[in-house]
Amino acid sequence: MTVAGGGIGDGGPAFRAILANPSAVAVDAVGNVYIADTGDHRIRRIDSIGFISTFAGTGQQGYSGDGGPALQAQLDRPVALAVDAAGSVFFIDGGNHRIRKVDPSGSITTVAGDGSSGFSGDGGPAKDAKLERPLGLALDGKGNIYVADSGNHRIRRIDSSGTITTLTGTGAKRFAGDDGPATAASLDSPSSVAVDDKGNIFIADSGNHRIRRVDASGVISTVAGSDNRGYSGDGGLAILAGLNFPEGILVDSSGRLLIADTEDHRIRQVDSSGRISTLAGFGGQGIGGDGGPAIGARLTRPRSLALDGKGNLYIASGGDDRIRRVDTSGLIRTVAGGGFELGDGGPAAAAVLGGPADVAVDGAGNLYIPDTLYHRVRKVDTAGIIRTIAGTGQEGFGGDGALATAAQLKAPGGLAFDKAGNLYIADSGNHRIRRVDPFGIITTITGTGTAGVGGEGVSATTSMLNRPRDVVLDTKGNLYIADSGNHRIRRVDTSGIITTVAGTGDGGFSGDGGLANLAKLNEPAGVAVDSQGQIYIADMKNHRVRLVTSAGVISTLVGTGQPSFGGDGLQATSASLSSPMAVTVDDKANLYVSDSGNGRVRLKSAAGIIVTFAGGGSTLGDEGHAKNAALLSPRGLAIDGKGNIYVADAGDHRVRKVDSIGRITTAAGGGLGWGDGGQAASAALNGPSGITVDGGGNLYIAEAAGNRIRSVEPSGAIHTLAGVGGKGFDGDGSLATKALLDTPWAVAYGIDGSLYVADAGNLRLRRVGLDGVITTVLETKVDAASSQGVMGHQGLAADDAGNLYISDTSNHRIRKLDAFGNLWPVAGTGVKGFAGDGGDAFRASFDSPSGLAVDRSGNLYIADTGNHRIRRLDTSGKVTTVAGSGIAGFLGDGGPAIQSRLKGPIGVAIDRAGNLYIADTGNHRIRRVDTSGAITTVAGDDVESFGGDGGPASNARLASPRAVALDARGNLYIADTGNNRVRRIRLP
Repeated sequence: MTVAGGGIGDGGPAFRAILANPSAVAVDAVGNVYIADTGDHRIRRIDSIGFISTFAGTGQQGYSGDGGPALQAQLDRPVALAVDAAGSVFFIDGGNHRIRKVDPSGSITTVAGDGSSGFSGDGGPAKDAKLERPLGLALDGKGNIYVADSGNHRIRRIDSSGTITTLTGTGAKRFAGDDGPATAASLDSPSSVAVDDKGNIFIADSGNHRIRRVDASGVISTVAGSDNRGYSGDGGLAILAGLNFPEGILVDSSGRLLIADTEDHRIRQVDSSGRISTLAGFGGQGIGGDGGPAIGARLTRPRSLALDGKGNLYIASGGDDRIRRVDTSGLIRTVAGGGFELGDGGPAAAAVLGGPADVAVDGAGNLYIPDTLYHRVRKVDTAGIIRTIAGTGQEGFGGDGALATAAQLKAPGGLAFDKAGNLYIADSGNHRIRRVDPFGIITTITGTGTAGVGGEGVSATTSMLNRPRDVVLDTKGNLYIADSGNHRIRRVDTSGIITTVAGTGDGGFSGDGGLANLAKLNEPAGVAVDSQGQIYIADMKNHRVRLVTSAGVISTLVGTGQPSFGGDGLQATSASLSSPMAVTVDDKANLYVSDSGNGRVRLKSAAGIIVTFAGGGSTLGDEGHAKNAALLSPRGLAIDGKGNIYVADAGDHRVRKVDSIGRITTAAGGGLGWGDGGQAASAALNGPSGITVDGGGNLYIAEAAGNRIRSVEPSGAIHTLAGVGGKGFDGDGSLATKALLDTPWAVAYGIDGSLYVADAGNLRLRRVGLDGVITTVLETKVDAASSQGVMGHQGLAADDAGNLYISDTSNHRIRKLDAFGNLWPVAGTGVKGFAGDGGDAFRASFDSPSGLAVDRSGNLYIADTGNHRIRRLDTSGKVTTVAGSGIAGFLGDGGPAIQSRLKGPIGVAIDRAGNLYIADTGNHRIRRVDTSGAITTVAGDDVESFGGDGGPASNARLASPRAVALDARGNLYIADTGNNRVRRIRLP
């Protein structure tokens, strides 16, 4: 069964879902987007509000389910999609060499292909025909289905009666036949096919780096591409341009031809005059550019294209596991994939926040947070559960007049509530103030969306704002806005008229003692109003808090204007602040200031004395006094009805709570995504490569591609133990959860309770202590050939004496770090090869040794990966082979292990009885050598796939398993690396 990994994001926003090499996209008449999620063996659907679900496939690779519900069917690498006018979805079930159909009732059937690879069947029923690696699919208005039968180098047609024929392609893999009958032409690995409304058939002749057309008379010609493979020709005739293995095409209603120029990482277009240009991508691989012009974005191997009814272009970008959309204005965004889990529906303290700029509390005690970097507003209820109440997470503007959860926001800042329960949002990046009513409907109440100044004394809906950062309401219902980019505080009265109450519009400092509307402010970031109508302003770049009386006179209340820290215990006017970002006042006239640049919250009492209220410490400080805690960049502030103070610590991506006795805790944020805090079986893993289990049954997982160490409790809850997910080196001496790792390959649990991490990319062995602090215990700073340097360590094992064994993989040695911190050679000459069995381990040769295990007697087992063997170093220092003949392959089950064949084994583990378990990585199997020396397969077969959860391990399928581990109860854990899962076998 799967114990960790496998979560893919169904039921949530599509842009947070996980896709695996999506190869095709299609849109139906009502705007649903369908995705061939190839690596997950599913068809996924995005509905009209952006939520994703599985439409067909269980996720287990195989073939089954015809005649039943599509959700219960097994698929094998679906690769193409088309939707007909009735709403039926057709797709190519690539690994099954079939074309299948899901009708509007959800029932699945096969329409073409007998399941075997080959070529046959022309002139007969399509279901009896053979296809070979079909990749492209198109429908016309007459009920014909066109198939790019790539492995047969043909385009085939299935007519409305179900009969299959070849339209073009002789079966020869070459380029020939232009300007002649299509039936006599040759193609090379065609990947896609499209039909226009005139009956012309367009073909992505991928291996020939061309787009070809079969016209209504049956004549074939080239319409784009030439012998010049690569990117060239923009602005000229398409037939002279260079393409590079184009895999996707479509034709729009105007006759424009769109091309997924796959290996050029671009989308190209050919206009009606035959000239070619680039529509999206500048040639750099990656995922950059969301929110900007598509022409400047990065794409990675775009493979399929689709248009919706509004003219938006969808791109299946398989190389970066995303679906991107280019709107009619030419801007690009990710609409599916990316797979980052923010924690909605779970405990707020385990959720992920992105630079929260403010915090607000309603009358019932619910907490509201602008999740600024993720373009959302989130709510934490009184039970501590977090969810999104506004924003889809996609940066932009949209959704007015509809549910706020379907709207787009851009870097939302301040929040405020009125007495009627309306929530006001400073939608800073959109230069608007928006309101969400108690029914969840969002509207704009001021700001046109254009940054600027204008509209004084008129309806607020016609006025311009410039990066508004904060909002607050007074007791009469007037709304005050920190119009930061305009250096003003503005007011929208209850009749909807907007005016300036402070600031001239010019940035600077002046005016104290005079009227506030004649004074200068400098990017005011926060505003508050007390019960007497006095206005408090966090005048950020003047490093002051200023007060506007009910008579409209302005003065400085806190700060000298010098950006520094000082003055605690003195009059507030003598104190120094640094970039104050927010203010709030309680019913006792105490003023709280978010002194952001100093990493503190300061308190000015009614008597005018200022002190530090929170911040200034060097550690997170949860459960301790607030003055001993670290705040990184405190911004918004709020007070609830019980007197608790909430601090939006944007720099630490948390909201902190300070109670009435000064104790600080994390109220929201601090989760690290990918399912942390939830059940491990629903979490996402990224390249699990090493595993170990401690005596308490806790499972530890080294995520090599995710640059994290995760832990799974016996209850099934998963957490990140080390690493922030970024790749690099940092964090020694601090909490491991804030450290950077680089490709951690292996983990081992020491007898002292420390967890050791092979931080391979950093050439370090690191230790996470019982206090959660990470340190380096071994670092390579010398040449790879040195006898002292440990390079590319991919295996760790600890014995009962406190020794730690290390696979010095790149140096082809095994080392030992003893309990005193001394590093000793144990085995290997350092020369890559095979030698030394039966002799002293120092004279033996290894080839890229990786996984290690120690038995109860102290014998060390080594996965000698490059030699396709498992070798044993006994306590006398002699080395022998215990499994594998040295020939790569699969052979020998039921016989002696030393005569068997293994293929690149990476992981080993040994149980208390002396049975040896091997991650036979290249064979996608787990094998066991019993105490008599006989070898058998316990899980997996030669097929690299996923399957078998809930059934016998012998029927399961794995993908490049890299590690195995055993717990005290005899359960066997497998790092099923290629499937991004950890799986468990309950051994008899």
